Amino acid sequence: MIRRVVLSDLINEIQSGSRPKGGVSGDKGSIPSLGAEHLDGKGGICFANAKFVEQDFFDSMRRGIIKKNDVLIVKDGATTGKVSYVDDRFSFKQAAINEHVFRLAVNPNKASSRYIFYYLASDLGKMQILSDFRGATVGEISQEFIDKVYVPLPSSISEQESIANILDKANSVRQKRNQSLKLLDKFLHATFFEMFGHPVENLKNWNVFSLGQVLRGINNGESPICGERARNSCDEWAILKLSAVTQCRFYSEKNKVLPKNIDLKHRIEVSQGMVLMTRKNTKELVGACAYVFFAPKKLLLPDTIFQLVYDEDRVCGQYLWVLFTDVNFRKKIQNLATGTSGSMPNISKQKLSNLKIPLPPIKLQQKFANLVNCVEKIRIKMLRDSLEMDNQFNALAQRYFT
Repeated sequence: MIRRVVLSDLINEIQSGSRPKGGVSGDKGSIPSLGAEHLDGKGGICFANAKFVEQDFFDSMRRGIIKKNDVLIVKDGATTGKVSYVDDRFSFKQAAINEHVFRLAVNPNKASSRYIFYYLASDLGKMQILSDFRGATVGEISQEFIDKVYVPLPSSISEQESIANILDKANSVRQKRNQSLKLLDKFLHATFFEMFGHPVENLKNWNVFSLGQVLRGINNGESPICGERARNSCDEWAILKLSAVTQCRFYSEKNKVLPKNIDLKHRIEVSQGMVLMTRKNTKELVGACAYVFFAPKKLLLPDTIFQLVYDEDRVCGQYLWVLFTDVNFRKKIQNLATGTSGSMPNISKQKLSNLKIPLPPIKLQQKFANLVNCVEKIRIKMLRDSLEMDNQFNALAQRYFT
């Protein structure tokens, strides 16, 4: 027998977390502080860019302390409603969430926490979660969303667990493919180190130039007032959002349609081979760099994203991209950003032009660029396979939750 039960009747508590004044970092503290970027969208938790808080701050926290079997949900921003689960594989004895994430503690006497997680992660669950979405620019859900979500619940917890076990096996396949995609990125950076050495220490003694010496220019477009709607087809002109670059990959679908009555003076259309960098963003995201392997037509650069127009006779775009996304070199770029109190850090063209970079021979760079292109073809195929796995998983979940 299946009955519809409101989510608020199935949980013991819902909480969001916090961070110390001044934020968190990746090199201070010992207790992980998880935000929206650490929930991988397939139920797992990614610690690749982990942030930490001090033990004293963690001990002072009264809310947002992660426990086994918690369900974690992003509460605001672009990925609102993304869900992950804290299972036996969670490797930290102590961890917390920040203010952008909810933790739900399911009552084990009323429901299986894994079953609740899988329902909330399903299309049906997400739709109900987002029924509480409010706000125009940076929207969010409130704690009251738990009163708007109705869970189709088998009366027996053992039956719920059986369904969760089946979905666990199917989800495991998706997560392994996701890990394979991450390994491709690690492979690129490992190969970069093998061919060129540490990009900051430059132990191979490559010639060092200022970035401006290998660029023909640094361009950026305009940021007119647009709506929040992404364009429906390549027949519409659109402006890229910052999020098109902030993950250090180019995502053309992250755009805002350009109003038809606006005539821009600086129209820079995105094209294949471009190297893009966010010049203005939060401290953690400023200086993100992406290489454009493929670009649909009629996509324009905003004011907040630089195009690095590189001299192809001296430097390869793929080399610049992997260099600038190295975790150590990225800090050098972020340190160029300045800003007044209350404003987002900003990188000036002059400071970026003066940035010193190691420059190996162009033939060696081209050899690396060819490898990058081959890896990207593999990645595209894996992404297509991953999408098919997602569709099959969602269809399986639909059978149990409809």
